[in-house]
Amino acid sequence: MIQRIQSLYLLIAFVVGVLVFNLSINIEFDEVISQTYRENYGFLIAPVLLLLSLFLFKKRTLQSLVVLIISLQQLLQIGLLLPSFDLSDDINFTEIALLLSCITVVLTWLARRGIRKDEALVRSVDRIR
Repeated sequence: MIQRIQSLYLLIAFVVGVLVFNLSINIEFDEVISQTYRENYGFLIAPVLLLLSLFLFKKRTLQSLVVLIISLQQLLQIGLLLPSFDLSDDINFTEIALLLSCITVVLTWLARRGIRKDEALVRSVDRIR
């Protein structure tokens, strides 16, 4: 499972997602949108889906779809947190969550690229047979 590079990307993204979720539990939010997102467990969606995608290594097309959904969810999370982005004061949860969400988007993009390369390799080997 961890033998492929995309599994490593997904594992690192999972750790980042769990870190964002743990930070979101201990922080008070000023904005209503962020508060509602936290109360509806929005920060828990990405780690759960990332863990699921780690175990879908035998079903590459489904794994690629789940990783795409994770990327879109992370972009939505960035869009929800961006209006409260403010660098004038000390570093707060919003800046940390935005940075970690951007890292997760990059990692899931790299993982999806690796999944597609694996799928292309398997198809080429099937053609040779």
